[in-house]
Amino acid sequence: MQVTIFDWNGAPGKITYGGESIANSRFDEATHSLTILLPEKAEGGELEVAGR
Repeated sequence: MQVTIFDWNGAPGKITYGGESIANSRFDEATHSLTILLPEKAEGGELEVAGR
């Protein structure tokens, strides 16, 4: 599953989902969007994204 956040400003800081660190993310400077790939077995949980 993937999540896209629009109007994001710059590369993210720490990203966690359900308390576990997520390393799979991509910031698109042209559209100011941040796409985060969640683990395949993601079932609920809180997504936290910290800015830099």
